[in-house]
Amino acid sequence: MASSKVLILQPDPKLSVQLINHFTEREDKVWQAAELPQAQEILHSQPLDLVVVDLHLLKNGWRDLVPYI
Repeated sequence: MASSKVLILQPDPKLSVQLINHFTEREDKVWQAAELPQAQEILHSQPLDLVVVDLHLLKNGWRDLVPYI
């Protein structure tokens, strides 16, 4: 299986550990963004296969990021 490029949008790194471990074990390339500017930078610099978003972020202004995904 080819590795995938995955971005995890989660402001609390403790909550993203299991997802990061899962994708890393699959030998996927993983980025984790805790802040909106960081996520935008990653989205502009990398073609991604999957973006995992903490749904609570959509209530906090991160909704503007959705068109870039």
